Amino acid sequence: MFIIDADKKEIIIEAIVNGKYFNSPSRHHGIVFEGGKYGDRAVLIGLSDEREVYQALIDIGAVAGNNLKLEEYTKVSKNVDGQQLDVFVTWDGLGKEIPFAEIIKSDDVRDMDIRFGGNFEAAKENRTGCILCLDSCPIAITSDAAYATAELDSKK
Repeated sequence: MFIIDADKKEIIIEAIVNGKYFNSPSRHHGIVFEGGKYGDRAVLIGLSDEREVYQALIDIGAVAGNNLKLEEYTKVSKNVDGQQLDVFVTWDGLGKEIPFAEIIKSDDVRDMDIRFGGNFEAAKENRTGCILCLDSCPIAITSDAAYATAELDSKK
């Protein structure tokens, strides 16, 4: 399922919970398209292609930051720019939407700041499937500006 509601300026994508991350940590993948290289590495496995998500965000008028460079991917450097996004999850029987941040547990608690990073060319070239990363990412379509690029990887 993939829904674009231009009037509400929202998109809805269907995802599957990846049970392996109930008890073990995910590196930094929040939502990844099932057909991407990292399709099995996320908390939520998205059923929509990351390139379609990018286009849907453009179609509803979201503004991409496009400030991160692939060369900076492995060193703690910058925080993602771009339009701030409200990301919610729900499931059958819940009867409401809850903030995405409420399904993520971290020892380093910070308020999530999800941004439309853009990164379309890097996403297209690398085909990782990354829709939402939990730190600032130069490949993901959206990511969390509360953490700089590679900051989560630098924590032990």
